[in-house]
Amino acid sequence: MYRKQIAIYVEGQTEQIFLNHLILTWWKYTEVEIKNIKLQAYQNSVCKVHNFPNPEALFFFLIIDVDGVGSLLSAMADRAKQQLQNGFEIIGLRDLCDEDYERACLIHKTDPIMIITNRIKEALERRGYDYPEQLDVFFAIMEIEAWLLAFTLAVSKWGRISEEGVLKIIKRELGPSHLSLEAIKRPSTLIKKIGEKGCKANPKSLDEVKSLVSSITREEIQNVYESHQNPSFRKFWDKLVKLESSLLQEL
Repeated sequence: MYRKQIAIYVEGQTEQIFLNHLILTWWKYTEVEIKNIKLQAYQNSVCKVHNFPNPEALFFFLIIDVDGVGSLLSAMADRAKQQLQNGFEIIGLRDLCDEDYERACLIHKTDPIMIITNRIKEALERRGYDYPEQLDVFFAIMEIEAWLLAFTLAVSKWGRISEEGVLKIIKRELGPSHLSLEAIKRPSTLIKKIGEKGCKANPKSLDEVKSLVSSITREEIQNVYESHQNPSFRKFWDKLVKLESSLLQEL
């Protein structure tokens, strides 16, 4: 019997593959089971990301790609209530594009994410979801590729260039005044440019995303988590680390 059940709603295949690898690597392929679902027209369709069954798992992760239905909000509103009743922790992860982020910054310069999170929870309530306070919504600023860029060694191996070369490309994009990868407005375009150096065709394809993330180690995850390069990744991963810690305290 699982001790923790976590449902994570994501907006695409890249996020689903990325999280599968991070979770399995962090937990060293033990104590976790992962089931992947792709939603299509409010039905489950064939998911190309393989499940990871484990009869001895303490943690069960259900990673749901909502790309086929177009809305993270509606997918969560339709399913999260039943999942909460079944003992799941509910997490949503979505990209936050530069226009939305900059608009929120104008309203609340100190904590723009709070503004957007509150709006999402209010929208869930309007859709009839009664427990918005019992779910967590996280954002990849500006895109999930900003999180991928933090793993410079993995990106360099995938792009077949040196890690120093990747760092130079990132530094050139950021300019002298920024340290956070979240300042890159189109990180997916930057990864595409890096991939072109290694003759990579489509960095969003199933095989290329798998190839990119495949060399990420637990040590690298720890380093990115502890760094200040990507605050939105730190917030998201901190949630999973705390779930792990709370279970260890219970055992």
